[in-house]
Amino acid sequence: MAGPGVDAGEALAGSAEDAVDAGPELLVATDASVRDGAGCAAWVDECGRHEVAAAPSDVVAAELTAVALALRAVATRSRAGELATPPTAARDLGATDARDAAPARSAPGAVAGTGGAAGAASCVRLLVDSKPALDLIRRAQSQGRPAPEPLRAALAAVLDAHADARAAGIRVRLEHVRAHRGHPLNEAAHTLAFSGAC
Repeated sequence: MAGPGVDAGEALAGSAEDAVDAGPELLVATDASVRDGAGCAAWVDECGRHEVAAAPSDVVAAELTAVALALRAVATRSRAGELATPPTAARDLGATDARDAAPARSAPGAVAGTGGAAGAASCVRLLVDSKPALDLIRRAQSQGRPAPEPLRAALAAVLDAHADARAAGIRVRLEHVRAHRGHPLNEAAHTLAFSGAC
């Protein structure tokens, strides 16, 4: 298995050189939920910004929709000069690997400690708990393989949103985070998606 930040393939994760020059990084988590034939996609970042929207009733398509929504928001906020990271002191208390530990903050946007200035993000680490969605993105980018028909539109939206984020000067790294393991951003994204699908 690949290391953190490269599960979805180098094309979306960026090259090693990109990672060195990436600058401030913002954590964003996505999730989706499907209940009673209705889908809901959500994302939340470590500053507490979030979005919830209707999604397809297929679980993987809904997960892809959440990724596309997050990438579009990143591009839009970057162009508006609103893509800031949390204050340095708050980030220092967080874990660096989404697989093994959760940040010290108790909830998205809850800043643990004070001091340090927020900076404009130039890299986004997108935490996704759906391995099937990540696999589809990886295959589409590394091998040019399209998704099966029910997922094709949702995957195309992800690839378009990624291109939009890159055009806005944002490096994007996809990373798998295990669901329901207590990671605050993943839990917050799950709660938003689940509530929206009720």
